[in-house]
Amino acid sequence: MDTTTKKRTATIDNVERLQNTLNGNPQYLVQFTDGAVMHTEPDAGWVYGVSLTYMRGDVVDIEYHRQGFSPADPVVILDFLAPAEVE
Repeated sequence: MDTTTKKRTATIDNVERLQNTLNGNPQYLVQFTDGAVMHTEPDAGWVYGVSLTYMRGDVVDIEYHRQGFSPADPVVILDFLAPAEVE
């Protein structure tokens, strides 16, 4: 399975707060308008720097990678998200 970090631009459709990690840090499930679904990485510090729940409909630049035991059921981890650069 390819676990290389990829980058692209996407529009946020929905954000769901998940249960905190064992260390007490927030986790999110982020759905995009193209159907992609990604989880923030457990204990990722960058989630404190963005207000994900207020970003519905925003165009964002994302970095992500696939992780999981089966290509049929991969987990996609959202490594980073920021407002898209305007050209």
